[in-house]
Amino acid sequence: DDDETPDANQSFYDKAYVILFDLPDYIIVSTYLLQTLVYAECFLSSRLHTMDKGAFRRKLMKGYLAFNVVLYGGQMGLYILLFATGENEGFADSLRQLLFVIVTGVNYIAVVITITLYIVLTCKFSGFPFRSIGAERSFAKISWVVLYCQT
Repeated sequence: DDDETPDANQSFYDKAYVILFDLPDYIIVSTYLLQTLVYAECFLSSRLHTMDKGAFRRKLMKGYLAFNVVLYGGQMGLYILLFATGENEGFADSLRQLLFVIVTGVNYIAVVITITLYIVLTCKFSGFPFRSIGAERSFAKISWVVLYCQT
């Protein structure tokens, strides 16, 4: 259309645009934390320690599940609010800004969780030797892959 009249569905298009460009951020953050869990499991498997690996794994998985429930539940709630605003563009603009602030905060929290887990694992298991030379080499390879993928 070459006319200057606004499209009747322009508000819907604007909201859908925000969601389509916002959704991958949450997926990437979830994947980032999943990769952190893989690193933690490899760390625990490579060390010869007396701790219950299964209990530690369950804690990590419960934490990951809780993080994803809050992440995607909050995301869906914000998206529903965005579409429920109707023609109230002022509130919709404020909600869009809130979405961007939340994405920034979630990205920051994911990095803090990763760094904290690295420090906790390194300090807690620093006195335990590697299971074997092969386990040490495998862990070194996984560490480089995780470091490369997370930067």
